[in-house]
Amino acid sequence: MPSTASPPRRLRRADVTAAAATPGLRYAGLVSRLAALAVDITTVTVGSAAVRMLPPVVWHEVLGGQPHWLTVASAVAGALVPWVYFTLCWWLAGQTVGDLLLGIVVQRHNGSDVTLVQSALRAAVGLALAPLWILGLAAILWEPRRRAWHDRVFRTVVRYTRKPSPS
Repeated sequence: MPSTASPPRRLRRADVTAAAATPGLRYAGLVSRLAALAVDITTVTVGSAAVRMLPPVVWHEVLGGQPHWLTVASAVAGALVPWVYFTLCWWLAGQTVGDLLLGIVVQRHNGSDVTLVQSALRAAVGLALAPLWILGLAAILWEPRRRAWHDRVFRTVVRYTRKPSPS
């Protein structure tokens, strides 16, 4: 008997997209975005350190010694972790771990999903120009749709995934 259930990842992505495109959803503010960024920095730091250090340590413990190529490959992979993390999270789900915890989603300015190229460029520029990226977040305070400089450049918005309560 064939299964009629769709993959959970696609179902969640569709729900987030439909909810975020609904009128009445607010744009995410500075505090929410900084808190999500703090979670993401912690996640990336731990992941990058694990990718950088674990393979050589495991090799040494299991086989003895440590080949130079493994050390170099681990260092390169560890350096790529932040870019891969942000690119894939924004492209596949519209949310990083921090965004998910804070209930925010990154979308194109028209409410559609962020493309792979858009995600990759947004991540590369954000990582290469991190101080400018952080400074650009100040624009959220006076911009009507709470877009930072990088949101304007990449034509994205960051919204809450739920409507505010009527209280």
